[in-house]
Amino acid sequence: MKTIFKYRIQVTGTQIIKMPIEWRPLHVGIDPKGDFCLWALVDTDNLEIDQEIYVHGTGHNVGTDEEYIGSDVQGHFVWHVFRQI
Repeated sequence: MKTIFKYRIQVTGTQIIKMPIEWRPLHVGIDPKGDFCLWALVDTDNLEIDQEIYVHGTGHNVGTDEEYIGSDVQGHFVWHVFRQI
């Protein structure tokens, strides 16, 4: 079943999120509680995998195996979110 899930992410270089395989990113931003989150369209019938998520600040290096998901402005900082491809 296709469902939109919200995953809390940290402002850090690399992190692992367990999510169904073949997910599609929809949005990154701050939720009403003030948490930095990634919203994704997932199929809950699919097997879950460990997905590497990368958060980079402006001016930071990005790996060649990273796919852009989205960006969010937090005060004076802009955070750019990528996933491993």
